[in-house]
Amino acid sequence: MLKLPKSVTAACGIDALSHGLEGVVSKVKVSKEDKFKSFDCVKLVLENLPMVLKDPSNVDARQKMSRAALYGGNAINVQLAGYVHAFAHTIGAVYHLPHGNAIALCLLPVFRFQNKKCSKKMTELSKYCNFSSTEEFYSALEKLIGQCNLAENSKLINKKDYRSLARGILKDSINYSSPVVLTKFDIFKILDQIRNQ
Repeated sequence: MLKLPKSVTAACGIDALSHGLEGVVSKVKVSKEDKFKSFDCVKLVLENLPMVLKDPSNVDARQKMSRAALYGGNAINVQLAGYVHAFAHTIGAVYHLPHGNAIALCLLPVFRFQNKKCSKKMTELSKYCNFSSTEEFYSALEKLIGQCNLAENSKLINKKDYRSLARGILKDSINYSSPVVLTKFDIFKILDQIRNQ
């Protein structure tokens, strides 16, 4: 991993982060250990991905990112994914974007849209990650995604594709455990947010 291109490191790190985040807000009931792994996945990425991007040879930070990836893998296996992945899979397929790039585009708009429904869990996660508020936590996510340089393709998304994108997102989302159930019109609103970020 020490010689990975920065873009691959960033994309894999953001994907691991999304696994942990979606695990935290999932409706699946899990053990305390699985809950801890999802929380720790998010914290590890927020603390270590910036260090790895700055110094790819930082072995300690790389090891912690590996642990985050492991915990993120646990989350997606036990707690399943959510709408971030449903959006990213569909957008990535239609516009030929690498998975991590598509995740970076979709993560904040989806989480901000569903925040009211999962505010208690997000407040708990924010405190676990040493932030004083959920908004401060979201600001840290936004800063990290900016450092990764992965979300610059938002203008690729065309309004004429919204209906076909929504169909793909709705089909994909039936496999997951999101805290909300989105309508076609909710999806259109989130696609607007993705395009305009």
